[in-house]
Amino acid sequence: MRRSSSSSCRGRVAAVVGPLAIALALLMPAAATAGPPQDFSFQKDCPGAEPYCVIHDASAPFELLDGMAVWYVGPGNPGKMVGDLTYLSYEVTIGPSQDEILATGHFRWLGTKGSWTIRDGTGPLEGLHAEGAMAFVGCDAAGYVCTYELTGRYHIAP
Repeated sequence: MRRSSSSSCRGRVAAVVGPLAIALALLMPAAATAGPPQDFSFQKDCPGAEPYCVIHDASAPFELLDGMAVWYVGPGNPGKMVGDLTYLSYEVTIGPSQDEILATGHFRWLGTKGSWTIRDGTGPLEGLHAEGAMAFVGCDAAGYVCTYELTGRYHIAP
């Protein structure tokens, strides 16, 4: 008995779609493990006019950030006035050195309020996306090292 061309076509489609559906089903659990956004915080100490701040007190599971730096790489907007408020805006990288980047981001400051984003995590920060608010904590007695607290939410992109 001869097979019709429509049943032959259905057979070819099933041969392609079947394995594709199985592959997609196998990939779904990886995306599900990314999970919903979680709380995230750390502090940074910024010494004077240096182009970096040192991270400390990073919340779990990101304690590995402690001792790493936020590097201000530009393009910068140091001290632009918006009305009577100072506006700062910088692209940043995060890592143990300027040559070893684990994530990129953007930090903004307007008047007394700051905000931040971290994205494009790699290596131990693979898939990290985070954002939140930044607050001034204070400066040391000499006024040279100032501390800021960053709080917000993160998720791990699949």
